[in-house]
Amino acid sequence: MKVETGIPFDMHAIPAAIEKVERLGYDGVMMPEVGHDPMLPLAVAAEHSQRVTLGTAVMIAFPRAPMTVAQAAWDLQKYSKGRFILGLGSQVKGHNVRRYQTHWNTPPAPRMRDYANCLRAIWDSWQNATRPDYHSDNYDYTLMTPNFNPGPLDVAPPRVMISAVNPYMAKVAGEVCDGIRLHGFNTMKYARAELIPKI
Repeated sequence: MKVETGIPFDMHAIPAAIEKVERLGYDGVMMPEVGHDPMLPLAVAAEHSQRVTLGTAVMIAFPRAPMTVAQAAWDLQKYSKGRFILGLGSQVKGHNVRRYQTHWNTPPAPRMRDYANCLRAIWDSWQNATRPDYHSDNYDYTLMTPNFNPGPLDVAPPRVMISAVNPYMAKVAGEVCDGIRLHGFNTMKYARAELIPKI
């Protein structure tokens, strides 16, 4: 079993906090997207840690283009020497439309499947110099010129996990992701009966 914890959003407090997390033996830290972007604090945490995994739990996907997330995740994976975990969530329609000003024109689970697959296509083109040729109902990735290609990593590409409350999103996690992030109000009874069979 892995045990994760959180760290402060205050970047001045992160060095001492992450050093304490490692000293206490935690396996990882997770940053949610609540009031702050979760990626920037993790860059500071990467600089001041050696062992723990560093992840978003979760970053809201749809307001961000897959390319922008792919770039930030790639850089964090390189800087942390392979310790970054990209946790993505769909959030509900109201937040996407009214807070993030994002269009909500397709169901979230199929869109998240396309999103995760697009990320992997982008990373594959950087890691293995494959031709960009990803097409789906929601995203198309067909252009990568040398000046925009950050080049391959010396470690594996970032792991991708998605948050899942309903069985359809759990199915997507099982199909295209490296893991799943269950909601804080989830119960083990619900997970066993509804989510695990779909994963």
